[in-house]
Amino acid sequence: MKKIIITIVTWGLLGGMTGFTQSNQYLKRRITQLIQNPVVSTHHIHQQLESYIKYLTTKRKRYKNERKFLKYLFFSTHKKFLKKYEMYQDFSEIFSEEQKYNCVSGTTLYALILQELGYQYSIRETAFHVYLIVHTQNYPKILFDSTDPHHGFLYNPYVVRKRERHYTEGNQHKFNQEITLSQLIGLQYYNQGVHHFNKKIFGKALVKLSKAYQHYPSNRIKALQELAQSFYKSTLAKR
Repeated sequence: MKKIIITIVTWGLLGGMTGFTQSNQYLKRRITQLIQNPVVSTHHIHQQLESYIKYLTTKRKRYKNERKFLKYLFFSTHKKFLKKYEMYQDFSEIFSEEQKYNCVSGTTLYALILQELGYQYSIRETAFHVYLIVHTQNYPKILFDSTDPHHGFLYNPYVVRKRERHYTEGNQHKFNQEITLSQLIGLQYYNQGVHHFNKKIFGKALVKLSKAYQHYPSNRIKALQELAQSFYKSTLAKR
């Protein structure tokens, strides 16, 4: 997600056939929430993810050490789906030919996979970044940073604390809070809204910010909505 340039400081295993069906519907619903482009096939994305999650489920049985499996999951997923970092990208770009991503879409991908595999995790939002913490019995905090393909998997408690301190450097209020997956989806639309706002495409910015607010009704998103609305009205008045 990195720095946003605007005038406002903004930022286990599932058992039984019934459980699998419910999980499948959950994944479909989340993908539908993430993909609002009629040109993009949500069915195709769902099939890709479902197939990959089944592969990981089989792979998991070979690991007696949960940490080692999670390490495999992190780097395997990154290699398969996350090829090119770009600041303003939505979730669907992960499944494009170039496989572009940012910290919001990358973290969303990991969250969906971990959810389907039954892991406990928490999503952390800082002023300029988003990352994920996986909670296991032996390792209460395993850090996933989707923007770091080489050193983004951390489990040593000291190293995890050091990385988390790094995320809040330059942040006067040491902003680092837990958010839900739904709020993370809201941040995807917020990023797109910021992108259109910076390009002075205020109508599109309002559409994206409205979707962002539905998922994440925060003061920050509301403030940018109001500012975009003001600029949009001003632009219409000049026509």
